Amino acid sequence: VDASAGWFAGRSDGTYASMERRSSTLPGSLPTNWQTSDSISLHSRAFGGGVFFGSPKIPNTGYWYLYDIAHNYVTNNQLTLTKEQSPYIFDYRTHIPKSVTVTIEPGAVLVGIGKDAYIDVEGTLIANGTAENPIVFTSRYDNRFFSSEFLNTLPQESSPGDWSHILVQDQGRATIEHAEFWYGGFPHTHKTGWVYGNAKQAQVIANTGGTLVLNQSTFSRSFTHPIDLSHHSILWQDGVATT
Repeated sequence: VDASAGWFAGRSDGTYASMERRSSTLPGSLPTNWQTSDSISLHSRAFGGGVFFGSPKIPNTGYWYLYDIAHNYVTNNQLTLTKEQSPYIFDYRTHIPKSVTVTIEPGAVLVGIGKDAYIDVEGTLIANGTAENPIVFTSRYDNRFFSSEFLNTLPQESSPGDWSHILVQDQGRATIEHAEFWYGGFPHTHKTGWVYGNAKQAQVIANTGGTLVLNQSTFSRSFTHPIDLSHHSILWQDGVATT
């Protein structure tokens, strides 16, 4: 690559966005065959431990790591997740703040990267799929919807509780239609009103005071407590377990 006249892409404004090749079949010396990375890789780490925009060990399309989305991805309080850029990776730091709207388009796939992975909705989540192109929330090992080899060092079977839940907080809003939820529900800790009080809860969607609209959606292979329904259910609506 002859970059004697300057790099073809990338940013040096402190966001650590690397340049990446558009096509492996076109010459690397072609300036138009390079682009600035628009996503953070789960595997990327800057010197000192921070994340940066780049795609080491993954394809240049898809596999966006939804880390600190308000700072890294949101523009004009909006973020749209598309089928073409799927899958998207979320963990315990995936937070939709107040005044931010995240729209998930039909056919998009979101992957919980660990058992503690959840989406914290204080703003607005709009996830409206279609019957032909449902939105999918699933396990990192579920290779029916994406190539899991880019996320895992060793192959493993998907199992209930591979990721945790979606939390709709007070004043948050989630509208979900034609979505498929696979392998969610790993127990999370919910603080109670008692001093030092905590309660373990296994839910796939927990609405703790916001607005939840849920239609034409399915929950499969979810982790739920086999006996105690007081804190465990697929859907927890305003403090009421709904089976």
